[in-house]
Amino acid sequence: MKKILFLILFACSLSLCAKQKIAVVDMQKVFSGYDKTKALELKMNEQIKVYQEYAAKLLQEYRAIESECKRLRDDSMNLTLSEAERESRKRSFLSKTEELKRKEQEINEYNRSRQKLLKEQFDKKRAEVVAEIRQVVSNKCMLEGWTMALDKSGITLNDLPIVIYNDSSADITQSVLDDLNRAYRTGKKEKSE
Repeated sequence: MKKILFLILFACSLSLCAKQKIAVVDMQKVFSGYDKTKALELKMNEQIKVYQEYAAKLLQEYRAIESECKRLRDDSMNLTLSEAERESRKRSFLSKTEELKRKEQEINEYNRSRQKLLKEQFDKKRAEVVAEIRQVVSNKCMLEGWTMALDKSGITLNDLPIVIYNDSSADITQSVLDDLNRAYRTGKKEKSE
């Protein structure tokens, strides 16, 4: 009885699988090859460069204060100066030390806030691009009669690809990428006109 039930279930599953038309897409290749992704990366790199230039300016200010701080510390211990002068330099040194700490906090806060802002912007833009890619994949699958699309760029916990084998005719990666880039370039031309 169990054998008969197993054979019936096996036959049913084979007929269901036969009706399935599964496409595969290399989402990593599509994402990295999409012109919009490249344009966003350029824009993000420009922003990073601006932030780095300002961070370098802050660091230069920090080093100038640090240098002044060292000079004042050395002067406060200089025995050739009068006691009153050394005491004055010591107070200046302590004041400069506080300024140095504030500048260090400013640098740390600036770096932390910029990193957070860049990450938020990147995550938002990445989500938009992924949504566009998914929409194009969905549309292509509906138009061409695919019942499912799998991402072949993923890796399992065993470091194996999710899709171990697929017939090249089921791979819609290049056509998805072509559709995305064509639509992006057309949209870009319309905006510039």
